[in-house]
Amino acid sequence: MRLVFLGLVLLPSLLFGQKHGHLWKLGYAYSQGGILEDSIGTSVLDFRNGDTLNLYPQYKTRLQFNYANTSICDTEGNYLFSSNGTWIYEPNDTVLMEGGEELNPYEYHGYLLPQGVLALPHPKDSDIYAFFYGTIGYIVWVTKTWYSEIDIRENNGLGKVILTEPLVNDTLSSGQFTAVKHGNGRDWWIFFQHYCLEREGCKSNFFYKNLLTPSGVEIFSQEITDSSITETGAGQAVFTPDGKKYIACQGDEFDEPSYIDVYDFDRCTGELGNRIQIETVVTDRGDGENGGTGGIAVSPNSRFLYFNTWKKIFQYDLWAEDIQASEILVAEYDGFVQLIENFPLATRFFKQQLAPDSKIYISTTNATQYLHVIHNPNEKGLACNVEQHGIYLPTINTFSIPNHPNYRLGAWEGSPCDTLSPISSTEQIVANEVKFFPNPSTGFLQLELDKDVPISQLEVRFYSLVGQQIAAFKGQREFDLSGLVNGVYVAEVRKKGRIVGREKIIIQR
Repeated sequence: MRLVFLGLVLLPSLLFGQKHGHLWKLGYAYSQGGILEDSIGTSVLDFRNGDTLNLYPQYKTRLQFNYANTSICDTEGNYLFSSNGTWIYEPNDTVLMEGGEELNPYEYHGYLLPQGVLALPHPKDSDIYAFFYGTIGYIVWVTKTWYSEIDIRENNGLGKVILTEPLVNDTLSSGQFTAVKHGNGRDWWIFFQHYCLEREGCKSNFFYKNLLTPSGVEIFSQEITDSSITETGAGQAVFTPDGKKYIACQGDEFDEPSYIDVYDFDRCTGELGNRIQIETVVTDRGDGENGGTGGIAVSPNSRFLYFNTWKKIFQYDLWAEDIQASEILVAEYDGFVQLIENFPLATRFFKQQLAPDSKIYISTTNATQYLHVIHNPNEKGLACNVEQHGIYLPTINTFSIPNHPNYRLGAWEGSPCDTLSPISSTEQIVANEVKFFPNPSTGFLQLELDKDVPISQLEVRFYSLVGQQIAAFKGQREFDLSGLVNGVYVAEVRKKGRIVGREKIIIQR
């Protein structure tokens, strides 16, 4: 799908007020004879009141989550919809949203795919939300992904799926759908990791990088050539809260080490680079419970990475020169079990999610009423304060934790693709002194400066609206862009390396 860019819109000035991920829903609802048991229903984790946690149950609901889980609110924290990968639920949680029925047929209790659903505010309209989900094919690996658009104005505010179309049809890692804001602070990068199947003669690994803009989704890819990506279990993937790194992990089992891949990430171009592979614990086959699916999350300050197996939680310092050597064991499963109908269920560590209250919550490996909490994830070592089974839920949760990106990440200020934010007055030479003409242009442009600035001090760069540099000129006032196709571009003027002006350029013949 190719994108057509029609123009630029200004971002809201206060991104940190956005509360899209401030309401979580966990639980497993079923009815027998019309009666809901006390421990069966939805547990609501509400962070909308000052980023602090309020916890309460909802019993009269059809919501039920297995692994796949997302819930989303509008900017002000008004609850809009949830999905378990099988259905999309309307705001009242008792009716399926029109067009959101049976996303994955026959998975009636929720889809068995961690990070298998993702909801994002759509860049084109504040009342439209983008929704991504996958379908499991070979064993636990995803073989198809889908893109939908949900308009919450439809059906008197209950919402409706107005578009669903196939996205990537290929073998992907199990879940690990994650997203980060583009450097312009408006659009989104959504990552899927290809899974290399030996049975198909695959020799390389790569990522699908989907860019969501006001015009829809465009698909890019990047091959990873330095070494193959080892997968021996269902892992997890995240971007750091500041958007500067992408991290993916795999679970360890069958006497294999667990690997964590850490990449630098460019929010303008979507490029991964400077890959560091961390090798962590090796399973003791005699134990049989130390491995399993890995979970990861990153501290709010983007410094500390937390990785867990079923029985251990490790911390890594992403700012250290040797990340591998910074490993600290911060928690080991204490053996706590919950008795459900006299059956003991272990509360080992499963998947992680950074919450709006700046704590990290971890689900358990069984259907229990507990979550683990890392209270101070910005602190080094044991000072991070892991509290095992620290949250008692009013209802049973089956493995689930919501999948949320950092909705409040803003533009990458000063970057080539920070094209939607105005230049500050302190950086401008003088208001209105930088101008390109004619605009629209057939491809031949001139730079006009109201102030007498030596042209030798200036550099002019031209970018596409996804941040890709197209051309650069030094010490020139006239520019030949006749080789560009018709469209919208960004011209950026720099004086001694500092951005001093920016203008939208239209090429039209």
